[in-house]
Amino acid sequence: DNSIADEMDKPEIAEMCKRVSGLTLEVLQKYGSPFRDAYDSFFEVGLKCDYLLGHNLKAFDAPFLKAEAKKFGLDFLPEIPWIDTKVDIDYPEAFTSKRLNHLLSEFKIINHTAHRAFADALAALQVFQQYPFEEILAYMADPWIVIKASIDYDSREKAKQRRFSWQNIDGHIYPLSWVKKIKLSRLDKEIASCNFPILRIEEKKDRV
Repeated sequence: DNSIADEMDKPEIAEMCKRVSGLTLEVLQKYGSPFRDAYDSFFEVGLKCDYLLGHNLKAFDAPFLKAEAKKFGLDFLPEIPWIDTKVDIDYPEAFTSKRLNHLLSEFKIINHTAHRAFADALAALQVFQQYPFEEILAYMADPWIVIKASIDYDSREKAKQRRFSWQNIDGHIYPLSWVKKIKLSRLDKEIASCNFPILRIEEKKDRV
């Protein structure tokens, strides 16, 4: 028998999730749905969409959905573009964080029930609506690249000031390197802004 037991038979909620979302086991048991039922509904609606919109979709939601769908032998959504309000919008450099609650604060938007799925989806939509759709599509079409700061240990603060990260981008390790992901169209500006040499390493494709 290749069937997989319904995970709703033994639901669990990590303590961190309880603290962040306010969800309890009782709420999950009363209102939750088995993954397959929820995914079937999601898949059905997704097929009717021109785009799927959310926050941090490409780094979190999409890999999670793909992994869970695979466990159940289900197909993932076809090639429908995903718009991720964390990475697919050209925010001002003055925005120091792209966390959803920080973006909402920048735009003076209040989310009274943060970290709950429906409220966060509406919040992402409100952030999306701050920008012209055509500008977002153009920004999405501009490929990401990874660049490396060519500096020694004593100059590492210069890389930090330009928001380079030590070794890690999206879970990919670049050993012993200060690296940064930028849009290809911004490469010349980044070179001009850095007071140290930088090297282009690779093009970085979206996960979805």
